[in-house]
Formats: sequence, structure tokens, C-alpha cells
Amino acid sequence: MVAYVVSMSLNAYSEILGTVGCLPAETGGLLLWPADSEHVSDFWFDRNASCTGATYSPDATTMNAMLRDVWRPQGLDWKGFVHSHPRGFDHLSPGDMSYIARLLLGSPDMSSFIAPIVLPELFSFRTFVVLKDNPGIAIPARLHIN
Repeated sequence: MVAYVVSMSLNAYSEILGTVGCLPAETGGLLLWPADSEHVSDFWFDRNASCTGATYSPDATTMNAMLRDVWRPQGLDWKGFVHSHPRGFDHLSPGDMSYIARLLLGSPDMSSFIAPIVLPELFSFRTFVVLKDNPGIAIPARLHIN
């Protein structure tokens, strides 16, 4: 039984599928939503990330500048990342979990982290939530598109 539901706009979902879902594994981007909501409204594709066939390393410099200068002034904040994995690896890796734990510890206002995984070759989208009070566990979540 899935205990968590992640709500996402059709526009954000479509943008993810049109970028991360169409490219080779290990690309990604940031999930954004209005600060007073728990609905993913926007997706930002991380074009300048450092990507290999086995790793996605976000462009933190650009993301932090966009958060400061564009999104937060518009009332948007981030709640997680979506990225792709190679076929057969439909869960968060130990490296993903370590990175998410560091982000949660460094973000006092963030109690959970949304971390979908896309398998482009299979057109598969798996959603996970990681809680700050138990950052070693990736909890499967149901994705609600609206």
C-alpha cells in the first residue's frame, strides 16, 4: 500500500517526459511549487548538469541563482529533483539517498524530499518520497496528475 501521494500539474509532468523522458539516462531537473502549496506546479530542466551514463550531478550554481532571483520572488520554492536511471534501475541509488540526506539536513524548512525516477527506455515514472526524520528510506509514492 502506498501511503504518500505526490500531486503534479499535467504541464510539469509533460515537461519532464519531454526532456528527461526522451534523453539518455542520468539527466534531471528541479521540482517547484508555490510556497503555500503541496502541488508540484513547475519543472526546470537542468541543461547544464554534469551527466554521465551513470550519474546526474545538478548544476547547483545555476539552480541557486534561479531560486534566489527568479522562483522565490515569484512565490515558488523547490521540493525535490527528478532524474533518470538506466533500464532496470527503478529505485534511488545509495548515492541518490546520500545526496538527498545532505540536502534535507541543510534545508531547515524541508521535512520531505520528492524524488521521482524516470526510466526513459521504458517510459516509466516511479515516484519516491524521503523524509527528513528517516533519510535512509525511499518511500514509494503514488503520482497524481492534475
